Parts: sequence; structure tokens; C-alpha cells
Amino acid sequence: MKRNKKGFSLVELIVVISIMGILLGLVVPSVNALFGYEAQKATGKITALLDDTKVEAMNRIVAEMELKYVEGDGYYIIQYLDYGKEARNSGFVVQETKVASNKVVIRYKRSDKTTPINLKLSGKSLILTFNRETGGFRKVQERVMEVEKLQDALDTSKDIPFQDGDGYCEWIEISCGLRTRTIYLQQNTGGYIVKA
Repeated sequence: MKRNKKGFSLVELIVVISIMGILLGLVVPSVNALFGYEAQKATGKITALLDDTKVEAMNRIVAEMELKYVEGDGYYIIQYLDYGKEARNSGFVVQETKVASNKVVIRYKRSDKTTPINLKLSGKSLILTFNRETGGFRKVQERVMEVEKLQDALDTSKDIPFQDGDGYCEWIEISCGLRTRTIYLQQNTGGYIVKA
């Protein structure tokens, strides 16, 4: 006697749906990387922290942001904020924010260098701050503010000992997959323009 089997059993249907779910879980991250979702997301975080650092620099004694690559973990921005002599109890504050994963490549161009610097390959960081008088960018900082030197300057009414380098940061480029975003920094105004 022959039996015609038509359709799928419930078990077969569950197995097929499970396999499709697993495949979809593998494909979605690859599609995101291909279309550069992470580059767009990292650009948004970096520009938001640039804005925040500028506001802090206009209202505080010191506000610097350091963009750096942490091996095996991704890119971070660390903000260094000092609230001044009157607010010495709150002192020097350090805030750290992860802005991108290892999949992203971030480069920047200095006005005193001929080639862009890849943060991941160079092992160096990019330290930016703003001029309180003009609102524009200061030259790229060679290192972050040292708390002891800042305290000494505040106690003796000396100028704040910024660590200005030789050039300004012209742009920051964020790439992932097929997408590249570039943040063009406007030296005189402290603003920026983002281009895809």
C-alpha cells in the first residue's frame, strides 16, 4: 500500500526555520560591515564628543579629548576635564567612551605632516582641545595635560601649560566596509563638516 506524503511535518518546519535564523544571524553583521554602518555610528560619536569637549573647554580651565586605539578592543575617546581652582574638590575628571570596534579604521591628517596617520598602526593618539579665547582648535597636543603642572599654574597664576605640537588636525577619516566618512575640522571656528 502506497502513502502519499504531502507537506512538511512540524519537526521539519522547526528545523528549517532554525537554520534560516542561524544563517540570518551570520549574514546581518556582514551586511552591516559591508555597508559601513559602524563608520556612520563612530562618526556620530566622535562629532558628539567634539561638541561636548568644545562646550567644556569654553566653561572649564581645561578640556581635552584623546582619540586612541586600544589593541584588540577598538577606539576610545578619553576626555580630560578640570573644573578649576574654585572647584578643586571635584578636581581633574577623566571620562572614557568607546567610539568604534576593531573593524573600523581611523586616520587623521596633521597640517605639519605629509601623510595621514593611521591610529591603529601608529600606536599614537590624537589629542585635541580648543582655544578659550577664539573658540577655534589649538594645535594638536603632544600629550595630555599633566595634573601637577596644571595645579602649579593655578597656584602661581601662570598660563595654563598646554602641550601644543607643530600642526593642526585637518581631518579625521573613519572607514568601515564600503563606507568612509571624513570630519573636516575648521581650525579658526572650532567647527567641523562631515562628508561621506
